[in-house]
Amino acid sequence: MKHENNCSCCRCCNPELADAKEKLSLKEYGWFAHYVTDDDSYPYGVNYHTHGIKENFNHSDFQIVFPIDPEVSHMILFNLINKIGHEKKTFEADKKYSKILGNDYLLTFIEVKEGNRKVLRLIVPGKDGELDEDKIHLNFKKQYRSND
Repeated sequence: MKHENNCSCCRCCNPELADAKEKLSLKEYGWFAHYVTDDDSYPYGVNYHTHGIKENFNHSDFQIVFPIDPEVSHMILFNLINKIGHEKKTFEADKKYSKILGNDYLLTFIEVKEGNRKVLRLIVPGKDGELDEDKIHLNFKKQYRSND
């Protein structure tokens, strides 16, 4: 990931603190997430992804590339991980799931590479709830692009 010289993100300003926070999150919760907003290798320049889920929950890590509010992204991932940890739910690519974003929306995942590892990319549906790659609104379709 390339950062500008005047980058003020936590990782650039204080990498030791960032490492300590990540280690604490891994110890307390079993996972942590990075919200990267300047990654041109992803379709929207956003790469929000988890670490630790594979190792601590025996489940693929997650990724969101659609540019939604970081707090909303984190809430979605928190809900997914709670379902894995407490309800023993397993999420797989190319299947549709309900009751994650409320009762009205279905979600799906595709398997992609994030760095050198495979993750499940959550596909955010449009307002119409459409998820199918050939039917989803053009503004949402780029989520299906591979970054390989």
